[in-house]
Amino acid sequence: MKKHILKLISFLFILSFMILFKKGVYAAEIEILSDEINVNTYTVAPSGFDIYMDSALSTKINHVNDKDIKLVITSRENNSYHCRYQIDGETYSGWIEKSIILSNPGFEKIDGMLRYDAMAYTRPKGLSVGTIPDYTDVDVIGKRGKWFQLLYKYNENYWISWLKKKEYLRCIRIFDGAEKKIMSEGTYTLTSADNSMLLSLGESNTLTFKNKAEGISANDVFFIDFLGDGTYVIKNNTTQLCIGLTPEGEIYNNKILLSAVENNAYNDSQLWILERSEGYYYLKNKYNNKYFCFNKNFLVDNKDNTANQRYRIVMYGGKNLKYWHVFSQYDSAWGANLYGKYNTMAGSACGVLSSVNAVYALNGQFMDPMMVADYAVKSGYRVEGQGTDYHFVKACADKFGGDYGYRFVKYTYSLSEVKKHLINGGTAVANVPNHYIAVADFSNGKYLVLDPYATYIRKTNPFGCWIRGKRFLSGSLKSRMYFLLEATE
Repeated sequence: MKKHILKLISFLFILSFMILFKKGVYAAEIEILSDEINVNTYTVAPSGFDIYMDSALSTKINHVNDKDIKLVITSRENNSYHCRYQIDGETYSGWIEKSIILSNPGFEKIDGMLRYDAMAYTRPKGLSVGTIPDYTDVDVIGKRGKWFQLLYKYNENYWISWLKKKEYLRCIRIFDGAEKKIMSEGTYTLTSADNSMLLSLGESNTLTFKNKAEGISANDVFFIDFLGDGTYVIKNNTTQLCIGLTPEGEIYNNKILLSAVENNAYNDSQLWILERSEGYYYLKNKYNNKYFCFNKNFLVDNKDNTANQRYRIVMYGGKNLKYWHVFSQYDSAWGANLYGKYNTMAGSACGVLSSVNAVYALNGQFMDPMMVADYAVKSGYRVEGQGTDYHFVKACADKFGGDYGYRFVKYTYSLSEVKKHLINGGTAVANVPNHYIAVADFSNGKYLVLDPYATYIRKTNPFGCWIRGKRFLSGSLKSRMYFLLEATE
């Protein structure tokens, strides 16, 4: 028990470090420095560096010629860092200019995590300092050419080192705003709010609408691709033509054109911002900020609550198995927020995040974890000091299922019933020892587990993992109960 408590304390300590960096803090302002937290690093100066007596850097006391000497940063003041270092077994200390550590101090920090082991270096084209293990949380704090500067914790010590661009692209999973997109990428149909009209590809590559009662054809299915900052491209899934205005931002003969795009070179007239209102979406054109509308020449200046402006966007052709995502309890967007009176989302909200993950894998709809958590607290499903009451999964579906296109099916103890349910297009939340996880799919004899608090104890990882069914029968993933969910549209 003590071991688990110490692990939790250590985890929350690291979390506070991550949160501090996330909230608008730039790489140049390394706020974590204290007598207890030091950072190991190397200079980026090409030929040694100067050491000063004071933080104002007014009195030079030494020049270090060896650029590969490890520096231990112990505190920060103004634009200077206090550090200690060793030469020939003797320890020295003094102040250095921060620019010899930080390659570009104006770089805004990016949160990330390593998917795989990666080799770290002292500086761009410098010496190797060893391997950063997979699943290490990292902060990207700088960039120089084809190299990225990272801050991370390894073996109870903090380090600043460098990663090659190819390793960065291969290994790093970025925790940026794009992960909280209002809706997953995927293939969808778009209908009016009253569910009567269906958006469709018309003649001469124009956009039209038809009565949904006529049925859905290939002309009515669109791939919605996320580009960042709430912006999407909407393409007919068969022709790959994009919904957009003319290059001048106008409607051609009262029709919106579907146009081809080469090498993803979109223009603003082809970009749409999705705005959610309860169970509906508004589509706003990025070029002229007008809203998409059925029956009114397709664009209007202001949004309202009519069925012609609000849309249901419904995943087509099955579950969200290509673009599923593991939203983590420790994500800095919500991890430090309280879940109830005493504990954080990071420490206790596995039931909340498992429901979020199960729905996202089911139909691509993202439920804001704080919205769901607030409901759990206000409705009494948050059990202080323990976690989330198991009745919450059904209550959450009853509360939000109408807006997010899903429903609770049943409780079950049968893994074979879960398997059948997954194959038939559903997802599930599983209650395992002291924890909840989402189970998104079954394929090739394995189950896809989305664990919002991945740990070596459960032998899960932050990116989802495929496991054999026998692991649900004993040990850290022994399931006590499954909660089955299915899409309603």
